Amino acid sequence: MTITAPVPLVFSNDSLLRLQIYQDQTDNIFQSNESCPDYIGSLHRLDCAELMGSVSEFVAGTLKTDGIPILRVLTKQGEHFQMQPMAKCFYRQMPRLLKVTQHLSPHYAYDEYISAFIACAEKLGIYDAPVDWDSTCNGHHILSGLPETIHCVDIFNEFVAEIRTYCHALKIKEKRRLRLREIDRRYQDLCEYVDCLFQSWNRLIVVRVDFFYANQFSEIVSIEQAQYDLKRLLDNRRTNTLFKGMRGYIWKLEYALKKGIHFHLIFFLDGAVRQPTSHVYFAKEIGEYWVKVITEGKGDYWNVNAEAKNYERLNRRGIGEIHQADASLRQHLEAFVIGYLCKADQFVRFKFKKRLRVIARGEFPKREHRKPGPKSKRTLKIVSVRSPGLLKLCGGKQAP
Repeated sequence: MTITAPVPLVFSNDSLLRLQIYQDQTDNIFQSNESCPDYIGSLHRLDCAELMGSVSEFVAGTLKTDGIPILRVLTKQGEHFQMQPMAKCFYRQMPRLLKVTQHLSPHYAYDEYISAFIACAEKLGIYDAPVDWDSTCNGHHILSGLPETIHCVDIFNEFVAEIRTYCHALKIKEKRRLRLREIDRRYQDLCEYVDCLFQSWNRLIVVRVDFFYANQFSEIVSIEQAQYDLKRLLDNRRTNTLFKGMRGYIWKLEYALKKGIHFHLIFFLDGAVRQPTSHVYFAKEIGEYWVKVITEGKGDYWNVNAEAKNYERLNRRGIGEIHQADASLRQHLEAFVIGYLCKADQFVRFKFKKRLRVIARGEFPKREHRKPGPKSKRTLKIVSVRSPGLLKLCGGKQAP
């Protein structure tokens, strides 16, 4: 059975997933030094995530509009300001948007719109400008008759104009569109791969486990060593009975400043060969093999399948035993497991060297194993970031 959906991934409606990913990365993307203000440290993860999202939405709104966002109008009654809807939404937020972007770690690459915001703010010197934004507005209304108000309005208008010029000159919208198209292509490829696995084997055991390195080794393990360790584990699956019945796999390489190099893995075991109810045990055995044999005690792991019952209660389970005909669980697998791995890079990613492979899958099953079925496009289902337990299912264990 092939799961069908009407349209492919839609990136314009990803605000909830974006919040989830920024929450996951909060501990890593903000610089931990004395220059970072207490304001950042006092923010809740969700607050930081919402602000990062607002930065991207501000730039998107700027590019969708034209003209001067805030006009000074002189009437018989005096001076007042006319604000475009975009300005009404974001003028009051400017001090928080500037603070949250000023102290982002340079080790990460961000959404093109966030990068444009930072570049333009730095060019205009807005980060260092002595501006009291809060004193110039009352709710969504700009206060007239204050010299500081005119100064802030001029800065806001100039900032919007600079963002438009910058994004047009560097073709930011086109670059973003191409990058998101590549992420969508990768997502569709992995979903097709999983479809083929289910066409070949009626019942699969989906095992989610994260591999990383213990704290004392995380800073000294190179990417090359980590890649070698993972390759060794995957190569050994052909002869090691631990991997008996393995029909496929997907892995994703990531890096976090606190957690170091780590891998998110999805293993697909044949439910006709292995006992489906033992999926938690299988994840544990694979994790222990990573720790004791592959890394010789330097590694650590996170058994995501151990949380399967919690995800079942939340109607989010996409791991464990999944039958070919179970459309609901297969959709959960695509949205909450595969979708997260593919789409995390849409918002924030570590600056790896170019041409480094960061995500891969096993080979498609041989044609004689497959049953015919049509290809289909997927729509990635977005879930609330406030759902407890979702983070562990999607992104794995928090940094120790």
